[in-house]
Amino acid sequence: MQNFLKFSIVFLCAFILSACAATSQPPIPSGQRINLEKNSDGFQYSEIVNQTGTAKELYDSALVWVTRNYVSANDVIQLNDRENNQLIVKGSFTGSYITSKIWIPHTLEIRTKDGRYQIRYNNFRYTNTPIDNGISFLDAFNNSGISEKSIVSQAEDSISRSLIDLKSYMASAKEEANW
Repeated sequence: MQNFLKFSIVFLCAFILSACAATSQPPIPSGQRINLEKNSDGFQYSEIVNQTGTAKELYDSALVWVTRNYVSANDVIQLNDRENNQLIVKGSFTGSYITSKIWIPHTLEIRTKDGRYQIRYNNFRYTNTPIDNGISFLDAFNNSGISEKSIVSQAEDSISRSLIDLKSYMASAKEEANW
C-alpha cells in the first residue's frame, strides 16, 4: 500500500510538471512587458511606435500581421479603413483561472501615419467560454470575486508577446516586400 501511494504521488507530480512545461511560454524579455492602465472605463494600453514607411505601407503591414496572427481575420476585423489608415480588431487571448481555461476578449486599434503607428488595446472582458462576449474586467473584479491581479497579469503577458511580434513584423515588413 505504501509503495502504491509513493508511486501515485510521483506519477501525479510528474504529470503536473509535464503539463506545466507543455503550456509554459518563454519569458518576456526585460523591459518589454507592458502594464495596463486602469481608468473609469476599465483597462487599456496605448503606444505610438516610430517606424520608417509611409502611412499606407505601415497600414498594409499591420493588416498582414493581423491576418497572420488571428485565427480568422475576416471574423475579427471590425473596421478596415484603408483611406484613413485605421484597423479595428476584436480578438481574444486565452489564459487560465484556478483550473479553468478562460478567454479575454479585447479590441485592438491600429492607426498609421507617415513614420509611425499607434497601437491601442482596450475593451477587455472576461469569460470562461469562447463564444460568450463575457463581462467587463471591472464587473468581473468588482462583482464576481475574480482575482484582478491574476487576470490582468495574463492580459499584460499576452499583449506584451503580441506587441513584440507586431513590432518585429512591422520593422521587417519592408524587407519582406522586396523579395
